[in-house]
Amino acid sequence: MHQSLPLEENLGIEVEPSAVHALNILRALYRDSILGQRILPYIPRGLMIAIDGFSSSFWPIRNSSTMLLSAVVTRIFGVKKVQDERSPENKTTAKEFFTRFPTLRKFILMKLEDAVTAISDSQSMLQPSLFAILLILSRLYPSPVDNKDAVEYMESFLPPLLSCTKSPVWKTRDLVSYAILSTVPTSKWTHVVLQVVESLSAVNQNHIHGLLLVLQRLFFDHPEGSTVLNDRHTVALILNRLLAVRNLGLWKNNCLITQSLYVEIITGLLRLIPRGFDLEQNAPSVLLFVLKALPVLSQGYNRAMFRAGMQAAISELLMLFASNASGWKIAEFPAYDQLLMELCNHSEAEIRKYGIDMLRSLPTERAAYIESIVLPLLCSENNEDVLTKVC
Repeated sequence: MHQSLPLEENLGIEVEPSAVHALNILRALYRDSILGQRILPYIPRGLMIAIDGFSSSFWPIRNSSTMLLSAVVTRIFGVKKVQDERSPENKTTAKEFFTRFPTLRKFILMKLEDAVTAISDSQSMLQPSLFAILLILSRLYPSPVDNKDAVEYMESFLPPLLSCTKSPVWKTRDLVSYAILSTVPTSKWTHVVLQVVESLSAVNQNHIHGLLLVLQRLFFDHPEGSTVLNDRHTVALILNRLLAVRNLGLWKNNCLITQSLYVEIITGLLRLIPRGFDLEQNAPSVLLFVLKALPVLSQGYNRAMFRAGMQAAISELLMLFASNASGWKIAEFPAYDQLLMELCNHSEAEIRKYGIDMLRSLPTERAAYIESIVLPLLCSENNEDVLTKVC
């Protein structure tokens, strides 16, 4: 091991075929089960060599470094216990990881800061070593019993990771969103979420997409996210902040990818709200949000595939509304009548169906209002499925 590991200094030379052989020998050593625990002291150095090799301009070195990284990662986290790599069974806590390998913290931070500088300066679209770093961090998760020192220890990773959401590479932004989960303890969850929401005023669509992915992971994949969101006041606060940036997220935004992701996040948050939950001050904003989302479906986009994705996102939101509107106690708001009128007269038949479903949830004392919508619909409707719902 001592003879192979000095290879680190030779990776930049990129002319020695022996470097490739040394990487392959290291890979074989890390994979050898006979060595057992005796290989553990060499894991940090081996991981550093593998990550540095990703940046080589010599393809054989990059290829061998990839295989070495796979062997080292298997040594650290063990073989996959379940198929999903991001399942907690295949992860370890950030506290345990950096306690076992303390020298890796400074190295990973340095690589992250280098990547942030490169992204900010637009030096290169691809940051190969960043991919390896994010892969490692995405296999960590915050410990539910972390003390104050452990929390502060991991917080230093958060600023560079958030800066990496500006990357022009979609896969990088996706990996960043998973890597951030390991840096956010339960005690800081709400603060980080609100910080990310405030950053959505970014102009760059890549940055907005990266931040929305981070929010999506924090809401629905963070180990303690569902627990925090059980508090109605927290949900109300986050909904208010998210809906306050709806201009950027929806109807003043020409990017269907970020539009649909924004709608999916709002829908997911609303789905977490209990059936008998009173939306209170959020109700007008939620109604206005749904109203303003409808015209997006009628916009003429060249890419029908993306438009279909946006339709699916808004349809899911409307379906949720149709099944929970009465339970959320929003039917008494004036904007609700306007919403029903818009839904029942929409150009898309699927959207008109949701309008009929929401009409059915109205109390019987509003029969006159229901008739004022249904009768004109009966005269003009030519879709059999909608007519069946009306009748």
